[in-house]
Amino acid sequence: MKSRFYSISSCLNKDKNELEITFGVLKNESIFADSSHYGVCTKFLADSPIGIVMPAEIIQSNKFILPDDLSVPVIMIGTGTGIAPFRSFWAQRELDYQNRINSDRFGDFILFYGCRAKNKDFLYMKEIEALKDRQILSEFHIAFSRDINFPKEYVQDKLWENSDKIVELVVNKKAHIFVCGRSQMASGVAEKLKVIFSKHLKLLGKDQDDTFIQKLKNENRYHEDIFNS
Repeated sequence: MKSRFYSISSCLNKDKNELEITFGVLKNESIFADSSHYGVCTKFLADSPIGIVMPAEIIQSNKFILPDDLSVPVIMIGTGTGIAPFRSFWAQRELDYQNRINSDRFGDFILFYGCRAKNKDFLYMKEIEALKDRQILSEFHIAFSRDINFPKEYVQDKLWENSDKIVELVVNKKAHIFVCGRSQMASGVAEKLKVIFSKHLKLLGKDQDDTFIQKLKNENRYHEDIFNS
């Protein structure tokens, strides 16, 4: 059986010898009545008792990490369990903020998140709201695609609503963009950002749009953590 990869959703803390992950149990309905098929690993993890020992290894990423300069703005874009690495980001930011000498050195720290329904699928909702109250998160923008109490929106729609802010941070303040989630979402986000930069920077033609996004990647300012299931 192939290894499963999960983004760590906690930061390195010298006082705690543990790590956390975020996952959803994969469930597919069977062709047989009253029967379902579950993801092998996610169901195993969900059913595992506290204290069980399982083999695992930590694979360090040299690309999907926060910039060393705390004054650089950070834009986080994710859906579903793609919020996992961003939870580790804001945990690290909170530690940095607690140890700050001067709060002016912190750049914007913005989350764009998409899920189906607020009460069922909005992961870490109370934690995110508390982070905003404590000014760890500068802003957060949430899109709900299957909630009868909200307009049907996707995370790309929230990007479009805040396109002026995004362009200001990326072009003038050298912000880093982080995208985490399924490949289809990541492609949609990239396409929407191309439209945003095309509109605001008056870039002409598809090749120039691609060049701008590629320029961000070459400058190590556009980061992706993508999965297919």
